[in-house]
Amino acid sequence: MIAAMTEPWWVVPAPRPGARLSLFCFPYAGGSATVYHKLALGLPEVEVASLQLPGRGFRLREPAIERLEDLLPRVEAAIAPRLGRPYALFGHSMGALVAFELARRLVAAGHAPPLHLFASAAPAPRATRALRVSPDLEAPAFWTGVHALYGTPAQVLADPELLALVVPPLKNDFRLVAAYRYHPGPPLATPVTSFYGSRDPIVDRAAAEAWREETTGAFALHEVPGPHLFLQESGEAVLRVLSAALARPTASGS
Repeated sequence: MIAAMTEPWWVVPAPRPGARLSLFCFPYAGGSATVYHKLALGLPEVEVASLQLPGRGFRLREPAIERLEDLLPRVEAAIAPRLGRPYALFGHSMGALVAFELARRLVAAGHAPPLHLFASAAPAPRATRALRVSPDLEAPAFWTGVHALYGTPAQVLADPELLALVVPPLKNDFRLVAAYRYHPGPPLATPVTSFYGSRDPIVDRAAAEAWREETTGAFALHEVPGPHLFLQESGEAVLRVLSAALARPTASGS
């Protein structure tokens, strides 16, 4: 049984004070920290800490943050006390964007850089982002569009209370990503591994491979079976790549 530890910004499903490194995970749009619980169990030598954003999970009553520029300083302040040992960053979809910009901020502030950045189901930061589903749609139509593209559960439509719970943070995150603007800067020296789903209608191989431009370190690209939210279908495949990359003394390759 997972004994989850919580604090305002981080959920640590399996606390491991003696772990040799930390893996900080960032959820996709509308997601909560719980999406990475299984990942935490599969990395016994790593302490996994998942970001819990305001407006969802146990922070449901807090107002959601609508701009990445406002979110990043708060995440930086929350992660800084946890950087006493080597660490890596993993983000899926929107989470990869947050992880990337956080890595840039940490390096600029003089913190040790992450040993590895894992970007999952996300186009490279400098790619043009256009919303495929408008967050201005009414909740049922919005969820129908999101389901068609992202593979979210269709049965949510049959539960008005659940729909009212999950749609607002998802719409907020859509707006946050759409408002993102890439600012050119020095590439990271951190190795980058990019994943894309074999049936993802949004992120294809070229979009995932463009992450190569964001690092002077090692780069690896992996196709895994599944749609945009392939973590649910192919979590084991992703876990194998993470385990291999993080098992290296410097976590410098993949």
